[in-house]
Amino acid sequence: MADKNFSYPNLQGEKITVQDCWRQKENRAEQNAVRGILTKMNVKIVELGENFGRTKFCGYSLYQPQPPRNAKLAPKRFVENAKGFFEEHTQEEKEILMKNYCKQIQTEKVVAYCHYCVRGLKLGGKKTFHLAELLFE
Repeated sequence: MADKNFSYPNLQGEKITVQDCWRQKENRAEQNAVRGILTKMNVKIVELGENFGRTKFCGYSLYQPQPPRNAKLAPKRFVENAKGFFEEHTQEEKEILMKNYCKQIQTEKVVAYCHYCVRGLKLGGKKTFHLAELLFE
């Protein structure tokens, strides 16, 4: 049930890019909820070309070995559908990958709802916020 007394911050039509997460790429309800919250905050949402189910981004977590529990808990997601991901990269390589990724983002700010995505975008040099940070300044 929605809290009728909750006051959404008013970001006054600011353009902010939304970063969807690879781990949640099939969760359209969550993706729509994020956009609904941003709309209530008076954000002009900027979409990336690889958004919703097309996203291949989860910060630099996809460029390092994954925790073994992931493959055991969700083998389809983390083994079958993760070809080319979770391969070891140096910290320098991760930084280069994140900076190159962030070049496509045209807004000053980016919002994500995954802490891995937030870390990767920050490593890439973008002014990044977790959705909760915008809601509860």
